[in-house]
Amino acid sequence: MPPASNPHDDSAKTDREAAVPVSNGRLRTYLLDRRRSLAALVALLAVSCGAEEGGDGQAAPAAPQPAAVANTPAPPAPTTASAPTTAPAPTAAAPATAAGTTHFQVAGDSSLASYTTREKFFDQPSPIFVTGTTSTITGDLHLDRNTWQPAADPPSVITVDLRTLKTDSSRRDNAIRGRFLESNTYPMATFVLKRVAGVPQSYQEGTEVTVVLEGDLTVREITIPVAWQGTAKMEGNTLTGKVGTSELKYADFGIPQITISILAVEDWFKLDMELTAVAQ
Repeated sequence: MPPASNPHDDSAKTDREAAVPVSNGRLRTYLLDRRRSLAALVALLAVSCGAEEGGDGQAAPAAPQPAAVANTPAPPAPTTASAPTTAPAPTAAAPATAAGTTHFQVAGDSSLASYTTREKFFDQPSPIFVTGTTSTITGDLHLDRNTWQPAADPPSVITVDLRTLKTDSSRRDNAIRGRFLESNTYPMATFVLKRVAGVPQSYQEGTEVTVVLEGDLTVREITIPVAWQGTAKMEGNTLTGKVGTSELKYADFGIPQITISILAVEDWFKLDMELTAVAQ
């Protein structure tokens, strides 16, 4: 017996159709109905697939995707305000008046200015030394603490009131003030410090060193360069020193020959200062 054919096998169906004689009308009609049913089924499947893809034969539009979230940074997390800090208290130090300089003020109660000259009484065989002094001295020094060099601005100036110079004779003092120094007319002598020489580069605080103070001395509105030699030291915020000039001529400042009825003064004098200046 031949094997049963698969009714869904197209090749078997074709063989059967070829084997059926054309005169067998019922069988032919049955097979034709089956073909129409298969064709209808195929058409139905095609319609179903087309509906899924879209009625116009185009691919169905893709489902809308959610919009991309902008890549914006997240807001910063709130911070807790920190408690205000207290600035450290400044350390005590001498104030600087210009870049790298310190203001030292002359202390008149512990400073001294003097002049020394020599005079001869006509009835005496030899001249004697005479010294006039005053503590009416003021000044402001603006110095580099390491080199002791004065700043260009503001200037370092020492001032002496010539009206207060006193010797051991009021008669002499009155004559000098009125007729020679004319200190009632030109009361102040000033010294402007320009340079300090002799301070070692590696100065050790509290050490006394030999120095030369160079600057301009003005007396009776006449100014000449003068150098003062002596010693000085800096200790803490205090500067001390003892300095003096070499012999100066009265004529350099327009002072006439000093002669009084009983004596004559030689034509030279020298100046000395004992200074104490404190940083401000």
